[in-house]
Amino acid sequence: MNQDIAALSSQLVATGEFKAIDLEFAAGMLRLCGTDSAPELFLAAALACRAVRSGHSCCLLEEWAGKLLQPATGTPLRLPGFDAWIDALQRPEYAAAFRRTTGNMETPLLLDTGGRLYLQRCYHAEAVVADEVLRRHQQEPAIPELPAGRLPRLLRNFRTAPPGEPDYQQIAVCAALANSFTVITGGPGTGKTTVVAALLALELERRPDLQIALCAPTGKAQARLRESLLQDGAKLALDDHPEIRQKLAELPASTIHSLLRPDFETGGFRFNREHPLPCDLIVADECSMIPLSLMAALLEALKPDARVVLLGDKDQLASVESGAVLADLCDSAERNAFSPAVRRFAELQTGILPDAVTRNLPLSGAVAELVRNHRFANAPQIGKISTAIRNLADGKAPELAAEIARLDCPDFRTRPLSPVSFEAELAAEISRPEPDGTAFRDLKRLAADGGDAALETAFRQLDAFRILAAVRKGPYGVEQLNELMRRLTGLEADYAPGLPLIMLRNDPETGLSNGDIGIVWKSARHPGSIEVRFPGRANGFHPVELPEHECVFAMTVHKSQGSGFDRVLLVLPDQESPVLTRELLYTGITRARRRVELRAEESILAATLANRTIRRSGLAARLAERAGRLQ
Repeated sequence: MNQDIAALSSQLVATGEFKAIDLEFAAGMLRLCGTDSAPELFLAAALACRAVRSGHSCCLLEEWAGKLLQPATGTPLRLPGFDAWIDALQRPEYAAAFRRTTGNMETPLLLDTGGRLYLQRCYHAEAVVADEVLRRHQQEPAIPELPAGRLPRLLRNFRTAPPGEPDYQQIAVCAALANSFTVITGGPGTGKTTVVAALLALELERRPDLQIALCAPTGKAQARLRESLLQDGAKLALDDHPEIRQKLAELPASTIHSLLRPDFETGGFRFNREHPLPCDLIVADECSMIPLSLMAALLEALKPDARVVLLGDKDQLASVESGAVLADLCDSAERNAFSPAVRRFAELQTGILPDAVTRNLPLSGAVAELVRNHRFANAPQIGKISTAIRNLADGKAPELAAEIARLDCPDFRTRPLSPVSFEAELAAEISRPEPDGTAFRDLKRLAADGGDAALETAFRQLDAFRILAAVRKGPYGVEQLNELMRRLTGLEADYAPGLPLIMLRNDPETGLSNGDIGIVWKSARHPGSIEVRFPGRANGFHPVELPEHECVFAMTVHKSQGSGFDRVLLVLPDQESPVLTRELLYTGITRARRRVELRAEESILAATLANRTIRRSGLAARLAERAGRLQ
């Protein structure tokens, strides 16, 4: 490596902003161009790789241009000015690595007209999502022939909006029935799966042979979608249509990966643009968790006439991988404002005329937001605080942090971190009996019983209580909390019967998915041995058969997305960290159905609330650009 580039590489590492993979990628771009001295290209490539590693789909070069980077030791590094940097990157000798969007050649790096620097694959994924979404959205709504008032009669067993207030659940159903592309967003308990249950029932009434695909990004989210649809489907007024209720109950749900079927030879999926999924309607849940690349693969694998319904909470944490697709889609629309045809259809069904589109945004008319929470009626503080976090104005973080730090209510209690009392109070928490008389710390006793009834009780306990942490390492991280819980429950031995385990990757051999949770149990098939049992599976697996896994008394807030628990102990670390964001706090709190205990210092809470997740993306701009081109 050229000495100047080697020195530049050392400076970048010393700033703490870059990792070895960023610099290796940058060095690869120099080799591709046949040069060992191109600092502008080296810096751009390192930044593009860093951006994707940090969860962004692109790097805004203008944000970095002219910036002074301060290494821990040595001379500060001044990055090139924006115009000079762009001019340098367009030199003919860099063409093998870098191009502008106007070129035809495929290169690893790409710069668009807005100054967004991409890895080629991220730019392609954004383009696929924008094209597939807009192509469906710009189709004229197809209003179904539905008798007036049919929808409210179907939903008569559900809580509805007060008289005179728009029933956004019913309006969302109307939009999804009529549109080829619909996003339904809202917090936990706002009724997203109620909307889906009604939508699917009405679709199956009209077209009994309709091919429907239900999917979610993780095994846990997939299972929850299935459970919610079973519960909501049972409450629909379908006494005259028992066959529809039966079809709803039999609809399978899968993870997106298993739906698309990974092709390990190509690194892609067996279902793709050339071999599309055989479905007419696809419903994807927990879309805030879906990274850009996976959303592109899903949309690209659909038939041109397949309709799409995306569900999710736009205010939750974004995906672990790059992109923030759901948030970008919601930000590209005037929410709860609809086309004239959908408005007339909704008025016919609900008696209330929804708002008309007034803002010329690319996806206006396609995004319904559910605003009334039905879950937290018996947990008012959880509902109040989660709403306050979602609506928090700039500069108000200290006030809300002070309010949260003082909470001592039946459904929401905040306590400072205290190493002295924490273990004793946690022991008391897991000894709290449920209505059936069992407590969380009874997992070992239940496993000693070994029967199916005891297994069912053990899974209920795992769904009733969970510790959530923001970080993995440190005294209040997942690893230490799991060790503490193993001591408190007496499950310290490896694969002790009663120990809960979470799968960390998808595994086609076993059919297990990332996020699936099982429990070590006495084997019914092989007396004297153990197996790991999973909900809904008659047979278990020997531990050696499992994909990568770990203990799961405690899990990160990121891992908890798509899950819900009666009681949550949310633990923030005693030091500020970049991972502590407003979205993380909101996501952790809203995993609880009945009660939250938050362990955090007020200063950490204030810093967390002030720190918003920012994902650099060009998807909203790509939608606007392509929508203008199509108009």
